[in-house]
Amino acid sequence: ALVEKARELGLSEDDTIVGLNMGGGAMFAHKMWDVDEAAEFVRLAQEHVKCKVLLFGAERERAKIEAIQANCGDGVLSTGLNNTLQQFQALVGLCHVLVGGDSLGMHFAVAQGVRQVVLFGPTCEQEIELYDRGEKIVSPHDCVPCYDAACDKSPSCMQAIEPGVVVDAVERQLAARTL
Repeated sequence: ALVEKARELGLSEDDTIVGLNMGGGAMFAHKMWDVDEAAEFVRLAQEHVKCKVLLFGAERERAKIEAIQANCGDGVLSTGLNNTLQQFQALVGLCHVLVGGDSLGMHFAVAQGVRQVVLFGPTCEQEIELYDRGEKIVSPHDCVPCYDAACDKSPSCMQAIEPGVVVDAVERQLAARTL
């Protein structure tokens, strides 16, 4: 079934696959980038890494995922919004590197040995272990972690994480896969 899904998405064995998990649950405000930062990351990743980007999320991320696809064109693929947990885990396993916030996708990546770049804003990076399979990027805002359910700061802590910095981390994680 996973091979079929990969073919359905237009993926081949030769593709470098970077996942971008737009989901993070509804508990905390700004647990992941907004569309502008995510789209900039996708454009930079495709330019510098020459990859296909799989977009992950649930129904609540539909508008963000559609906007990213509309702004970034070919090679940006939605994994679907209604995957079962088993399908979601299998799709995460297709990624060479997964980028996202502190989320279920991050935990699935850790469990499967998928390299990742994890963005931290409202939650605490010291509580998460990546087992030498990735790196953490913490927002430069002095209020993190806050664990607040709502936030009115502009830019938010997650918006303050530069997409180019994350692309550099993705490049390091791809290189680490071959060591």
